[in-house]
Amino acid sequence: ALPTAAAPRLRSIDDLEAVLAGATHDEHDALRTLGRDWSLLLVDGDPCAPAAAQEVRCFRAHGGLPLLRLLARPTVLALRDAHDRSAYVVLTGLGHDEATLLVGKTPLQVPLTLLTTAWRGDFTTFWRVPAGYTVPLALGSHGALVDAVGAQLAAQQGASAPAPDHVFDAALRARVDAFQQAQGLAPDGVAGPTTLMQINRASGVPEPWLAGTAPAALAAPVAQRK
Repeated sequence: ALPTAAAPRLRSIDDLEAVLAGATHDEHDALRTLGRDWSLLLVDGDPCAPAAAQEVRCFRAHGGLPLLRLLARPTVLALRDAHDRSAYVVLTGLGHDEATLLVGKTPLQVPLTLLTTAWRGDFTTFWRVPAGYTVPLALGSHGALVDAVGAQLAAQQGASAPAPDHVFDAALRARVDAFQQAQGLAPDGVAGPTTLMQINRASGVPEPWLAGTAPAALAAPVAQRK
């Protein structure tokens, strides 16, 4: 696993800039580091293609700390160094007031107030793709993955699973919407990557998690969550 403990703590912007001066400017390097926690075999070049062949996909997004907490998985952050260049680090832990970053092979504790001076919200992570996933599931979708998502959400919500070969209908959309609201996602009723990541997590699919998060808390039925 990626290291998260006994890390020195940065205390100033000067400290952070000194660290970022030695960070990689190649996102691929950071993704290969991140891939170790996923037991991925990643060769030179873009790691996303060989990861996809191992049923793990890259997911790139722009967001804030709440989204990182929600997804709760080790993530490559694109920080900006003193020369406004991208410097890539791996987020391995996220506490209330500070984050644990892996810069090269060096773990560091960084106060969130300091981290956000260099991070503008861009990040990349991996997620384990459910069998049969090609595009987000929405009204009219059908197939084994629709059946699986319907069964998983029904179990989460204490309801009976839909019949096999069930089309993604208004009832399933409502279940997806309810799950999204319970998880803090935008409730659009479409099961795309972030929704499927959270379904994975709630269903106990083995994926790496950030230190400082508690996956078991998401396993409670949605009907019991406030």
